[in-house]
Amino acid sequence: MKTFLFITAIIIVLIIFREMFRFMVLNSLKRTNKKIIAYHLSAGLSLSDAIKTEFEKLNKNRELDLKFDTIATISKNIANLENKMNVDNVAEVYSDFMFWHIFKSKPGKRPSKIIDAQIISLSKNMKFNIKDGYYMLIAKN
Repeated sequence: MKTFLFITAIIIVLIIFREMFRFMVLNSLKRTNKKIIAYHLSAGLSLSDAIKTEFEKLNKNRELDLKFDTIATISKNIANLENKMNVDNVAEVYSDFMFWHIFKSKPGKRPSKIIDAQIISLSKNMKFNIKDGYYMLIAKN
């Protein structure tokens, strides 16, 4: 009985550590993307082009095999959120979208079987929790 409780406790601790790691990765991704998008904006790119530039790099580096039209559409859909929220919030939504819908909350692994039409649909139908004017993407896994 003690062995069972010990193993259960270890499993619970490992799950907690995994969730903490995922949280740290997501927050790091958000900070990095905010800086990168701000840099592109200061260089004169539109928000849509800034997001598209980063998404294209991600597509190439992580071998996502998404079509350029898909990347352009998703970038435009995310950039259009600027009508509702500030640029920093849009950058965070972009990060959340990548984390939850492209990498499916497993950022260390190469995503498998990403379907262009499905990702476009997810970008068109994003749902948010709104708190004090701040938008948080609702993760659908």
